[in-house]
Amino acid sequence: MNLLLIAYHFPPDGAIGAVRPYQFARLLPQYGIQTWVLTVRPEHARQLNPDFQPAGIEEERIIRTAVFPSRRDSIQRFAQIIKALVKSGRMQPAGGSNAITQVGAEVRRRPLLLSCFLEMLEYPDRYAGWFQPALQAVQEVTRQVQFSAVYSTSPPRTCALIARYIAEQHHLPWIMDMRDPWITLVEGWRTTIQCPLVRAWHQKALHQCLQRASVVLANTPVLAEYFAGEYPQVAEKVRVLPNGIADTALSAPTAHLCSDKLTIGHFGTIYGCRTTYDFLQGVSMWLQANPQHRARLQLLFYGESAEDIAGFARQFGMSEVVHVHPPVPRTEVSSIMERCGALLLLAQQQPMQVPGKVYEYLATGKPIIAMTESNSATGRLLQGIPLCYIAQNAEQVSHTMEQLWHQYSSGKLFCDRSDDLAPFRYSRLVEQLAGWIREAAEHSQETSP
Repeated sequence: MNLLLIAYHFPPDGAIGAVRPYQFARLLPQYGIQTWVLTVRPEHARQLNPDFQPAGIEEERIIRTAVFPSRRDSIQRFAQIIKALVKSGRMQPAGGSNAITQVGAEVRRRPLLLSCFLEMLEYPDRYAGWFQPALQAVQEVTRQVQFSAVYSTSPPRTCALIARYIAEQHHLPWIMDMRDPWITLVEGWRTTIQCPLVRAWHQKALHQCLQRASVVLANTPVLAEYFAGEYPQVAEKVRVLPNGIADTALSAPTAHLCSDKLTIGHFGTIYGCRTTYDFLQGVSMWLQANPQHRARLQLLFYGESAEDIAGFARQFGMSEVVHVHPPVPRTEVSSIMERCGALLLLAQQQPMQVPGKVYEYLATGKPIIAMTESNSATGRLLQGIPLCYIAQNAEQVSHTMEQLWHQYSSGKLFCDRSDDLAPFRYSRLVEQLAGWIREAAEHSQETSP
């Protein structure tokens, strides 16, 4: 049978969201499901990484399309042109600079109105410009290939809307994979949808997608419980299929056991409610109580961040301990991790989701400090796994550092987590997915007129 897999993020996109669909597309043929991938051209990748190529997938089965500018993109470009003209003196609005000040003040007095305007432009997300090119590409490929089912993974939400349209037009069963909740408001993030009208649009779109989907996949039990509770009419469709780890990723002790420094590394983008503040404050508290360890500790941060990590380090008097680096290619991350004695995970106020890097962290066998709530999806996952420490505030971080330093001093910064990782190996996950795809296709054939 033939499957159309729709994923905006796909190699050579180095974003974490590209790993899951890549592994599925690579392994599904082992179960008799030939996969065609609908994705975007490399120039539209969120984090282009030329070294991360889709090995093991025939290139002719990867359909790459353009992405048109979204409404917000068009407005922003127009605004940039106007701003440049005003700045150069070639164009002045009526009333001169005072008018500009008055307009700015008026916008500041109406933040909700401005937010609503921007959210309307952005609906359903900033990748909306992919919708038409994707549909055109599918129209062409369906002239040559007959698909038995369609699978989509989101975010972005546009992927799900493309898949729903294709499923309707071609009367196909649809496996709707949700890596995140549709509306971030339910996660308690600060970056919520403020406009009531846009929120209603999203709720309607999500309801329509859940109704049309044959199977709804959630990548954590907490997210599955949410969908089943909020939408009981589709509870029977909901399945849990977590993010995973490649079968080749094996835990092995490394040279850090003999290192003269305890190195704690963080890898990935810091955004939303994720923050380094409490962690750095807790480390500072521990160093104040143990100043003799300062020269033997270093904290490494690789990736983009919406906050000033170096500024926090200066505030807590740890500039010589904290080292901030730009993002590195995915192919280089593993070698840097090997040089770390422990790993930092940020998952604050993210109750339903487990960051994709968690499984890569676990596979190293190194200690993990997780900044998250104990009842969150991440907290539930890590509880009971050896050398995994959960902290919610600075005081708990300070206590965790004392435990970690004891492990470091004893040369015990490694544990074999093979048994813990077994349920998350992609070979096992794909076997489950293949079964659900076949069931959906067979059910569709039985119920088709």
